[in-house]
Amino acid sequence: MKNGFRELGEAEAVAMIGAESLASLASAGAGLVDNALVCVANLGLRLYFGALGVTLKCRLIAKSSLVALAIGNLQYHGRASIVPSGGGEYTQARRTYDSKFPSLAWMFGLEGNRLYRVEPLAIWRYDSEGGSLDRAVLVRDVEYFASLNPHRATEAELRSARGKA
Repeated sequence: MKNGFRELGEAEAVAMIGAESLASLASAGAGLVDNALVCVANLGLRLYFGALGVTLKCRLIAKSSLVALAIGNLQYHGRASIVPSGGGEYTQARRTYDSKFPSLAWMFGLEGNRLYRVEPLAIWRYDSEGGSLDRAVLVRDVEYFASLNPHRATEAELRSARGKA
């Protein structure tokens, strides 16, 4: 147990992210909130998605880089930013993204379409077999994670969730 949770291995998180195509991305700022489906590709734990800068999610990210994503059975907190075009990261991420979503590659030719990266702060894996309280976590930013003060299930709660009270 680490941070009061079981530890989620990086390789497991990368494999789970790579197996998914869609994520629900939540962003907030200036008294507004948005939840948008985005097509995600990954290089390791770093996520990439494309979006037109005029969309609400992008306007909110410009105000606050903090985002949360639901990707399959993972809950992912991170910081989003635009990847500057022309650099090595942009080229590699676009190659990965375009390979995963060939039908969307043309959209990067649209004016105002940007490639975004999301750097992980904390990632949770929920074990639906073990009940919603049974989760493992991978922490990249200890200070951020501590500030969340997430509920840590007790052994009794976990046994009860599994029907073994």
